[in-house]
Amino acid sequence: MRLIKLITSFALLFTFSCQSPWKKDETRAVAQYQYEDEEQKHINTFEKLMQAPTDAERSRNFANYLDRQRSFYYVAQQLLFDFDARLDVIYNKTQNGEQLADEDINEFQKIRAQNLIAWEFSERNLHEMLDLYYLALKHANTEDSPYQKSTQWMVANVKKWIDEGWKKGDKSAIMNLAQNLHDVNEQIKTEFTTKVKTPSFKSYLNPSQAVLTEAYERSKWLVANRPKTHLDTFIEKEWSEYLQTRVIEPEQDFVNTRADFLQNDFKLKKDFNLKNNFTNPRTPQALDELYPSPDGKGHVTGNRFPMGKWAMTFDDGPNPTHTQGMVNNLKNNGVHGTFFWQTQNVVKYPAIPQTKSPLFSRASHSYTHANLPKQSSAGLDKEINRAATDFAKIVGEKPTMFRCPYGACGPSGSAIRQLIAKNNMLHIAWNVDTLDWQDKNPESIFQRSKKQIDSLGRGIVLFHDIHPQSVIASDKVIKYLKSKYKIEPLHKLIEESRGKPYYTP
Repeated sequence: MRLIKLITSFALLFTFSCQSPWKKDETRAVAQYQYEDEEQKHINTFEKLMQAPTDAERSRNFANYLDRQRSFYYVAQQLLFDFDARLDVIYNKTQNGEQLADEDINEFQKIRAQNLIAWEFSERNLHEMLDLYYLALKHANTEDSPYQKSTQWMVANVKKWIDEGWKKGDKSAIMNLAQNLHDVNEQIKTEFTTKVKTPSFKSYLNPSQAVLTEAYERSKWLVANRPKTHLDTFIEKEWSEYLQTRVIEPEQDFVNTRADFLQNDFKLKKDFNLKNNFTNPRTPQALDELYPSPDGKGHVTGNRFPMGKWAMTFDDGPNPTHTQGMVNNLKNNGVHGTFFWQTQNVVKYPAIPQTKSPLFSRASHSYTHANLPKQSSAGLDKEINRAATDFAKIVGEKPTMFRCPYGACGPSGSAIRQLIAKNNMLHIAWNVDTLDWQDKNPESIFQRSKKQIDSLGRGIVLFHDIHPQSVIASDKVIKYLKSKYKIEPLHKLIEESRGKPYYTP
């Protein structure tokens, strides 16, 4: 029973980090969101910010977003440390043959749930801050903009804020913010025909292992001594509400309560003319049946793979730099991996997706990485149906595997799962989460992955092909798996589970 609980607990692990690239039209390019009205909302926020009476006040108001994001980063970092501490308890007990207590599993699930709540809240602030920075850069480089002088001041002060934070020893959060700001710089350069002036954050990118270790250790002190914020209170409140209103199913995500979910799901099923019922999530895989289906027959976690066998998976790309790094890792180690890509990125960076390779398979991770249970019917049509169609225009074939952003698909029989099945796709989860989205240190990512791998013995490992630390850490994990276990293509393990072929592009 304790082993079953452990497997269920790890099966609920989810991915958090995924940065949305930019939407480009005639007048602006701002981030894609799970909430459809946020683009205009952030433009309105920028206009309001620019109404402050002085440049100094405008810069200070923008710096508030940076301050808030730094605070949110350390809330998430504390939860990362809590995750690792609880994982150590589980790992040590399983390695010593001890029985796990209910408290071990319950606390582990709580920490993971709180990680997701913190991440989603933090991402909203991050996207808003990045949109405001993008708009400031655009006005700063537009000669006839009434805000040019003010935004030039503002952009210069962003660089000053980053430099001062680094000097104070706040290196972990600064590296995280600098990478995001650098990505915006690179994006806006593609949208101007003339030379664009942007502050440089390159000195904070690609740090040495010594700097990463120093930043990681320093972050422990910053976490231990940080003041509590309203996000801490919010997380506790959300967790309490979840316990009272959750959908009782192990695959259900933590941030969509029963009342909200059911109300939207009923409308979606009506809009798409789908069956209005939920199904038993537990029956199917007990029979080792796997095929596109809205119930457990269409859901793969890796927990029923043969012992000792693992699949490597990578989310959120393709990225113009780091996806190739992952492909190089696969090639150098002679193993196979599966990429779950956002269609907006497939369209933007088609070179690797157009390549049919024995090293990797290509699968869907929605169009823009929206939180699917919070989408309208139009949003869901785009994130699942259009994602598959536009994916095929680049790849040449439709995907046969899909991974829900944040692991949020709703329960068996939900509108989301029905649409995934109607597109002839299996839904693929994971049972080892590296948390490479939050952790910048490849060594600690590796240790976290190793403990989960040794505790479970089989399954699906989740990385992201959009972070530099993920490229380094995944190479370490692959080498470890090869030394003790066996890495096989995900579709081959699915074939082994179901007893017949399963094709994937």
